Amino acid sequence: MAEPIRIESKLTGVPGSPISLSITDRDIRHYAAAIGDMNPLYFDSPNTLAPPSFAAALEHGVDLAFSPAFSSLSPDVWNRGTHFSEYIHWYSHLYADDKGQDLLIYPSFQALVPRPGGCVAICRCDVVSKDKTRVCSEYHGRYLRGVQLDEIHGTEPIIPVYYAKVPLWQKSLHISAQQGYLYEAAIPLKSPFRNTVHEPGQAIPGSCLLALCVRELTRHHLQGKANTIEIINGKFHKAAYADERVILQLFGKKKIHQSMELFFRLINKQEDVILSHGYIKSHISD
Repeated sequence: MAEPIRIESKLTGVPGSPISLSITDRDIRHYAAAIGDMNPLYFDSPNTLAPPSFAAALEHGVDLAFSPAFSSLSPDVWNRGTHFSEYIHWYSHLYADDKGQDLLIYPSFQALVPRPGGCVAICRCDVVSKDKTRVCSEYHGRYLRGVQLDEIHGTEPIIPVYYAKVPLWQKSLHISAQQGYLYEAAIPLKSPFRNTVHEPGQAIPGSCLLALCVRELTRHHLQGKANTIEIINGKFHKAAYADERVILQLFGKKKIHQSMELFFRLINKQEDVILSHGYIKSHISD
């Protein structure tokens, strides 16, 4: 058995190189079409609103910006990591037109958390507009097998769990054989290590699954008001595959002051394996 790779907890907080990116309304429309969300807010020019899960798409191409800090890890080890969690907080809405919206992405390590057989690296990406307006922060957890820490450092964002014994609502979703391909093709930043060909039997990106869940929860429980969503939170347990059918279940719906929280989980067709769980939080107006 190969000797486990060891990394130091002092890497937490080490920034990667800032990345400049211009988002156009075409990027937003392609992304919305890839997740099958035809909300007019995502297609109306000249001020096209980005879907709430769009922040995860911005983060996809910045993984390797961390490699200078992760000097003991090869890009191949980092690339083999499993999508473990997602946490997105929006500070302001992201709109774009045909001229584009200039953004700067600042990546850094937020936490390194030990797990059996490896560790989870929590990466934070802060997105800022050209005029210095904070747009969003995205925390991306990646499980790295065979990687050990010298000590525990940092914590993961906490995902509240609120499950009733019986789901309040559920819906069966079919993941088309083209879903992963369309989703990755719509991501503005491209990584040379991403698998861009998805056929039946190929795993679907976790952030794509999260986007599908948010699409349905927004459509059926938030009256399509996607521009009010502030926080998305999800944790991934198992992979879902192209040409597979999964079941989205709503287990909690709570109104707290001016917020609505929807607790959900995604299970496989046999209803015996949890693929992911989490919640979305949306601002509501009286």
